[in-house]
Amino acid sequence: MDRFITPTLGNPFDEPFVDPVSLEVCKFKYDPIAMSWRSYRSGTRWNPIDLMFPDADDYHMAEETRKYYRNRFTLQVLCGFGMNDFQTNLYKFIEGGEVIKKNVGMLYKLPYFYTADVAFDDIVANCISIPEEVAEAQGGRGDRYDYKDTLSPLKTIFIAAKSGEVKQYWWKNSRGHAVCLRVPTNNTLGNMIDDIFCNEPAWKMSANWTTRRAPASKFSYWSLSNIRSQRA
Repeated sequence: MDRFITPTLGNPFDEPFVDPVSLEVCKFKYDPIAMSWRSYRSGTRWNPIDLMFPDADDYHMAEETRKYYRNRFTLQVLCGFGMNDFQTNLYKFIEGGEVIKKNVGMLYKLPYFYTADVAFDDIVANCISIPEEVAEAQGGRGDRYDYKDTLSPLKTIFIAAKSGEVKQYWWKNSRGHAVCLRVPTNNTLGNMIDDIFCNEPAWKMSANWTTRRAPASKFSYWSLSNIRSQRA
């Protein structure tokens, strides 16, 4: 995490002081992305990367990760979406750039990003984007959407973000659109939600259905909140 220290004395218009320690370059004995995958695959959350000894599978996943994000970011730029600061830093990682201490957290989470992005690509491939006229007319409002529909479970995706860890539940509705429910991993009703996801393919539901568009994409899906369901 960036740590900015505002000087107590001096010109208030000076640039903030950046902790030099956060800019130190990390040294790795092996490929840092392969070490990150070894940490991810070790079965222990956030296992220290510098203690990892990657195997052939870890090196393979490191190369798959590099290839995936090279292609993804290239296509993203060609489509006119550009890249934000986070993606720019990530691109430096995959191209073998130096890893400074303040960005080590991103390296730890890289396998989680990759796994989530690949899973979402699969959802996009198996669903139909909400028509633009519907998404634009809905305009991000939380409209009440009352009707009986069949939601077919697709998959769950774990998201490790700064704002907190979230589990996404993905379905396909009867019109072929993707439907998502986001639940924090510390939700006390998590087990019940898992049971519903696995065992309730048909719902009669009343909920706030809001359109969302995937970042740097034209793919739109439904996001659920305030669900009230009854058995079909």
